[in-house]
This record gives sequence, structure tokens and C-alpha cells, in this order.
Amino acid sequence: IKEKFSIDKDENILNVIGDLDADCLACSSYEIEVWASNDCTTEPVNVGPESIQTVTVTINDLNDNVPEFVDILSYYVLSTTEDDADCKDCFIRANDADRFLDQKLHFTILSQEAHPAVNISSPFKLETSVDKAITIKKSDSYIPDDSMQIYFDLVLEVKDNDDPPHATNSSVKIVVMTAMNNVTFGFDNTLVQVETQAEEIFKVLNDSFKWSFSPKGTKGSSFTKNIDMFSETEPFTTLEGYFVDPMTFKPRSQSEIAVEYDTIFDDLWIALLTKANVTMDGTHGFRGATTDDFFNPERFSAMVVGSVAGGLLVVTALFLLTAYCVRTNALERRVKALDTDAIEVAPGKKQDKIFLAGLQENVPGSNEFAESGANPIWQAAMESNDYDEDEFQFDDDVSESSGDSILIGVEDQTEFNDYAEKMKEVEVDMDLYSRVQGRYKTLDHYQVPDEDTRDREDDQGRNPMYQGDSDDDSV
Repeated sequence: IKEKFSIDKDENILNVIGDLDADCLACSSYEIEVWASNDCTTEPVNVGPESIQTVTVTINDLNDNVPEFVDILSYYVLSTTEDDADCKDCFIRANDADRFLDQKLHFTILSQEAHPAVNISSPFKLETSVDKAITIKKSDSYIPDDSMQIYFDLVLEVKDNDDPPHATNSSVKIVVMTAMNNVTFGFDNTLVQVETQAEEIFKVLNDSFKWSFSPKGTKGSSFTKNIDMFSETEPFTTLEGYFVDPMTFKPRSQSEIAVEYDTIFDDLWIALLTKANVTMDGTHGFRGATTDDFFNPERFSAMVVGSVAGGLLVVTALFLLTAYCVRTNALERRVKALDTDAIEVAPGKKQDKIFLAGLQENVPGSNEFAESGANPIWQAAMESNDYDEDEFQFDDDVSESSGDSILIGVEDQTEFNDYAEKMKEVEVDMDLYSRVQGRYKTLDHYQVPDEDTRDREDDQGRNPMYQGDSDDDSV
């Protein structure tokens, strides 16, 4: 009291010598005892009650303070990955020193500007939380676009109850974060350890990445790292969040963060261990996705089981398909063999047909024109007088002695048992072949002559194997 009031002993006037403010605690009134004495040089002692007067000084409150915003963050986050996309923790507070006169303050959005500029009318609104705080909410008319990297600059105003009111303005940045901005860090620590060191972790992330980290949430779990062995589970905690450029307020994409993470991983791992006392997982320490898509034992086990089952299914399908193709090919060959009439149409015609089938083996070069789709020997044989007209069809471009004929696979039939022995008994009409081809000798040329003919051939200097007795009628 003596620091705020004094009495003039000559004039007996109570003077104010200190600052008075009704808004401080126990400052709205003062009680002062005034002692009366005839001695004006020394302080009176043992003064009777009749010489004491109690004076009460009441301080009238004035609205003389301006309201102020409290703890405005550099930016706030609107996350579209949430079930209810809205401004995250956009709780704005203000204060006024006039505690009694300004118990309730009034907030207003003066302007809303998007960067980059888009045509969005009033994307945000204010909802009163308490007397001196509000919450910024997304308006129903604003639907965030996941493909846009955008932030909003809101100018807020707070007023007190004076007339005219005192007012203060402040800028609030709201950055829209989509799934392409959400990243997750993994730590080999318990959830309690990560949450206890949260502030230190945020500081290390900010210093390492040179961006501003905004947390989304943490989630703790435990898993067995070696899925092939039943070992003890180890703690694993994920921390989700976003990075924003503190200078431009541009949200950083997952790809940008991943590149930076790969660059600074060693320094980041050491800084987290030494400054925050947490260990970033070397394998699952970072992922550009939400926690729901991050590594966890249940999801990973399901993926392994599904992969193995799918692999077995594919292998089984390939095996069955291969077996089907092989079996089908064999059956087609057998069907072709069964359908052909080149084996035996009638008992009397069997040998002639076999002659055609064996022509290639007995007469080299008979399949010379197989690649062109026609065998002139076969065609000539079919057109000769040795066969009935209605026995064969002449419009077939591929002869039965061509390279890929319908006789493939016919060797499996019972009619071709002892095939080699039967072929020895076949008489090949070499005269026919010689007339068609013009360059092969008939079998008569290769018959051995008798003794008389041999002597005569020797005398004439001819090859004894060139002509025999059977050639008397030949030209």
C-alpha cells in the first residue's frame, strides 16, 4: 500500500503514487489506516482508537486494454485423409487484460485467400468454443481436391466490449494436406517412449529436413521381425505427419520427402538416437503412406499367405494347361491317323496306298517339293491310269507324302506292326517314278545280269549293273 499511496502531513491529503489497475488480483479496492498525531516529525506510537481512521479506496475499472491473440501457430493443417476432413487443431485463443469488462471477446474472419488462387467462396467459418476462443471449421461448400497442393491465408480479427471496441488482427495459415503428403516414420520403441520424446523428435525432424513437421498421430504395436521363427515380439511405433516449407507454406509431397530421407538417413538416425533417445527402424523407418498401410504383423501375414496361395494357384494352372496342351496334341495326332484313308480302304488297295506312304523312304528326293505345298510325284500317280478316278481327290494341295501329312502318328496303329518287314515286300513302280521325275533309274537298272550278259557288258566296257536281261524291251 505504501508503494501506491501516501499522505501529505501538512495538507492531510491521500495521494496516489503508484500504478493502480482494477484487473489485477485483489486490486479492485484498498483499506488504509490513517493515524492522527500532533507530532509531525516522527511516526506516532501507541495511538488510541480515537486517533485511528480506516479509509477504503475503491478502484473503478476502465476498458483500457487491447485484446491479443495467444499462441498462434505458424500454420494449421486441414487433412483430407481423415474420415471427417477438417482443419486439424485449429483452435484460436485471444486474451484481454480487462478481466471484468471483457470476459467475452468477438472473432471475425476479415479475408480468406487461397495460394495458388482458386475460385472458392468462404471456404472456412468460425465456431465459438469458449468466451475467448474459437475453432476454424471447413465450410460445407468447400470440398478439398486431393490433386491440389494449396494453402489458405485467413485474416482474423478479435474485438473487446468497449465503445468503440479495441481490435486486433492476426494472420492464420491453413495448409491442405492430402494422401500424397502423408508420411509415416517407424521407431523400434514403445508408444510411451515415442510420445514422451515427441517434442524432441519433432525438433530433430525439423532440423534434419529443414522443413516444418506437423504431427498427425502415433500408433504403437509389436511384431516378430523374423516371420520364419517364433521369437519374442519387439515394440514398434509409427508416427504420422506432414512436412511444410516454412518459407512458402507449400506442402511437401511423399516423393520429395522420400528423396530427402534417403539423403539424410544416417545423420537423421544418429540425431534421433542421441537427442531424442529413440531408434528409427532401419527397414521400416519411413514410408510415404498412412499407418493403416504401414507394416504390421496381421497385414503382413495375410499378404504372405495370399502370395503363397496365389503362387501355388498359378503353378497348378500352368501345370494343368501344359498337360492339357500335350494331351490335346497327342489326341489330335491320333484322330488324324484314324481319319485318314491312306492306310487301308479296301483289302485290295492296301498295298498301293502303302506304296505312296513308303515312296519317300525308298526313293530319295521324292519329297523335294514338300515345302511348296505340292508333290508332283503324288499328283502324277493320282492322275495315272493305274488308279480309279473316283478313288482319290485331286484338289488337295498337300500330298500324302509331304513333310507334315496326316500320316504323322499313324505308326501307332496296329496295322503298322512289323512295318519294316512289310515294306520289304512292297513293289515300287519305278517306271512310273522314272516317267515323272526323269532322273531316277528303275529297279530294272539295278538288277544283277546273268553270266552271258556280264561277259558281253565287260567286252563293251559298260557298267555291269547298268542293264540286265530284263532290259531287252527297254529303250
